This record gives sequence, structure tokens and C-alpha cells, in this order.
Amino acid sequence: MTRVTRFGEFVWEKMGVLASVVDQAKVIHDAIRSDRSRFLFDFGFVSGGKTYPIRVKVDTTSKVGGQFAYDEDPPTVVVRERDNLEVLTHELKHADRFFRIGEKAYEDEYTTLHGISDFMKSNSLLPQKYRNLFFLFYFLQREEFEAYFHSDWVNFTDLIKREGATTKQEVMRLWRDSKKTLAWQLYSGNLDKGDLVGGSTGMVKMRVPSVQRPFRFANWCGESVIDSVLWSYMRLRKDISVPDGLLMKLVKAITPESVVAGMDVYRKPPAKYVDAVARMRAKLEAQIERTMEDYTRKYARIPAMAIMALEKEKPRKLRGS
Repeated sequence: MTRVTRFGEFVWEKMGVLASVVDQAKVIHDAIRSDRSRFLFDFGFVSGGKTYPIRVKVDTTSKVGGQFAYDEDPPTVVVRERDNLEVLTHELKHADRFFRIGEKAYEDEYTTLHGISDFMKSNSLLPQKYRNLFFLFYFLQREEFEAYFHSDWVNFTDLIKREGATTKQEVMRLWRDSKKTLAWQLYSGNLDKGDLVGGSTGMVKMRVPSVQRPFRFANWCGESVIDSVLWSYMRLRKDISVPDGLLMKLVKAITPESVVAGMDVYRKPPAKYVDAVARMRAKLEAQIERTMEDYTRKYARIPAMAIMALEKEKPRKLRGS
């Protein structure tokens, strides 16, 4: 097992980037590229001052660009392409957060709502109705934001090197003209209207509305769709028990459970809870708008951090430019 001990000069924790994650990603990236005959690599990953065993697996048949499996022994990062530093950094940031706070990393509100949307998308008779919510809640998770922020930082600094930018103006021009990632476009409300197919294998499929910010669920899905997700969330969070009527008891008696789970009528909030669901919907809309604004503001730090790095490395060339 190789222990990664090299760290970068700049520490950007207050700006949102952990230099330890970025630098260890570069060391691991060099290691898995240097021996192309191997597909399994073991490392000692440093997180929060402690060293944890971690495995990196190169799987060219993977359906996704990368993933982090925290429940494997040792925790394992899987990448489809060994040359992709951006994806490796993304997955190692997931690993870093897990090593720091454990399974709490996957217990925030957006993660729970994403899981409910995933269940409904997988079991609904009309799964496409839930696709927008599934991806919205996916990108809203703090877990995913931090991972995308780190991989986008790596991608942008690599662009600066390739283009040979050395001045503030050149960095800002690159940031303005560069193709922004799907995450940044979603947070800032700059996705192109219409059908969207994205992701490393085209797995992200959404219908993007013309009005994306300020955030309103009505722009992304039908009212009954979000209400069914929120009703399920309320029942889970508050342990609300609603007795089945005679018709539903009959349906359950003669219908497979998987089919019942996909019945939209089963997900509709009862009349006495409609107002409570509406209040939660309005509250969550305001919360999501604040989250997107926060993420957008933090993304603006990426070119600022790049300029700071250049000023540190080449102060004379940048001074007065």
C-alpha cells in the first residue's frame, strides 16, 4: 500500500478547496497511469490528519465515469478512464468527506429527497415524470456540490496551464469563455432551455424550463409530482401513518407490492394534509433558491483562487497587469 504524503503549497480551505485532496489526487493519478498493466491500486489516503486505506479500481466497462463505494473493504474509488484526473478528484472528494464525517455525509435533506425521487422514478408507471426531481436533488446535495467544485477547480487550473494564461485578465477571459459544467449551469440558472442529455455516458436526461431562477418546482415538474415526493418525505420524517381505504386494501391484496409502489394514486396526500404539503413545498422552494445562490457565489471563487495562485507564483508578471 502506498501512502500519499505530498501536499501542495496553497491551502484553500476557506475558499472551499482542500489542497490535500487535489494534491493526493494528482499523486494517485500519476501512479495509476504509470502502470497500465494493473487495474487495482491500494493507497493510504490522508484526511483530517488521519491516514485511511483506500483502493482505486480502473474498470473500463463501468457505466458511469466514476463512483465511490464507501461500504467496500477497503473503501473503493472506481474510475472508467485512468487518465481522467477530473473524475478521480471528484470521487476522492467523496472519499474525503466520508472519512471525515462517516455516513452522516449521506443523511442531509436533499439526499433523502433524492433517494425518494429515485425510488419513485424506478417504480412509477411513468418514470419520466420524476426524472427532473431526481437530478435536481442529486446536484443540490452538499456531497455532490463539494465533489463537483473540486473537480471543476482541477479542470479550470488545467485549462489555465494549457492556454498559458499568466495575467488576471487572461484568467477571467478563460473563465468567461470556458464551457461551464452541468453543475455550475444548474446552480446559476444558465442551462439551455429544452431537452438536456449530459453526463459521462448521457445518463442525465432532463427537460430544462426557460425560467430556472428564482427556483420554483412548477417550472420543473407537475404539482402532483413534487407533492407525492414531499408527502413521502413527510411520512418518513414524521412517521405519519394513513390507514388504507377499502379500495386500496383490495388493490394491495391482489396486486404485487412493486406495482402498488408505482401507483401514483397511492402517493397522493390525503385532503387533510394538502395544506401542510403546500407549505412545505413553498418552504423548500425558498431553501433551494438560497442553496443555489450559495453554490453560485462559491463557484465565483474558482477564478479568484486561480489568480491568487498565479500572483503567488509570478508576482512580478502579474503586478499592474
